[in-house]
Amino acid sequence: MAKVLDKSRDFGEVYGAESGVRYVQDGLEFDVQGNLLTTGEATLVSKTAKPRGRPKATATVFSADEQILEQEGVL
Repeated sequence: MAKVLDKSRDFGEVYGAESGVRYVQDGLEFDVQGNLLTTGEATLVSKTAKPRGRPKATATVFSADEQILEQEGVL
C-alpha cells in the first residue's frame, strides 16, 4: 500500500515547485492529492529547501574575572 500524507500530523506546504511536490512530511514528498512521490532521487525542492524560523542564538559565556578584565581593557 502506498504511503499517503497524514494531515493530522505536522507537514509542510510547497509552493511554486515544478516537480509536482505539494507537501513534505518526515522528509518525504507528496503530490497535491497527498500521494507519496516516488522518484529515484530527491527532487529539487528538497535540495533547495531552507530552514524556516529564526536562526539559533549563540552566546559566549565569560567568567566574572574575564568580564572585569574585559571592562578594564586588559582582554
